[in-house]
Amino acid sequence: MSEDMNNSYKEVDEESKTELFVKLLSANYYRIGAFVQSQLYNNQDTDDVMQETSRMMWKKFDEFKPGTDFLAWAFAIAKYRILDFRKTRKGKNISLSNQTLELIEVESKKIMNESKDRLNALKECMQKLTKQDRKLLEMRFSYGLAAKYIAARIGTSIHVVYRNTSRIKSILLNCINRKMRLNRI
Repeated sequence: MSEDMNNSYKEVDEESKTELFVKLLSANYYRIGAFVQSQLYNNQDTDDVMQETSRMMWKKFDEFKPGTDFLAWAFAIAKYRILDFRKTRKGKNISLSNQTLELIEVESKKIMNESKDRLNALKECMQKLTKQDRKLLEMRFSYGLAAKYIAARIGTSIHVVYRNTSRIKSILLNCINRKMRLNRI
């Protein structure tokens, strides 16, 4: 292979690596941020550690194996960035014990896993709704349309929109709770 072709191959490979990193980071950024926030004292510290975590994740991205748990990998990097941050800031903030911080970390991961499971259950439950019910939820929550506008648009009263929205939310909540119970068994 010529040197030019070899260089263009590296560029394509580097480009797809960059795309994969951006896709994975974008999909998980807020969960990583929530994890970092649970371990720190203020938003500025969280922003600083998130920036350093993102930089380190990019630097070590060659070590990440596609198909494995990106979030777990990111949490591990974030944990070490948090520990480094605390060492450099020692005495500037009230410190929690390592045992307390580990407990917060464990609980944060449980909450994030449960929210992921609940979101998956919501997606499954949404598929069970009628097309009309899904459309109502979409207008109300995805597009943020006022109930009054929806009522006028579909030719019904505002009370019917409120009643149907409440009914659908109740159906979804029951479905999600049922799925969560089944997953625990």
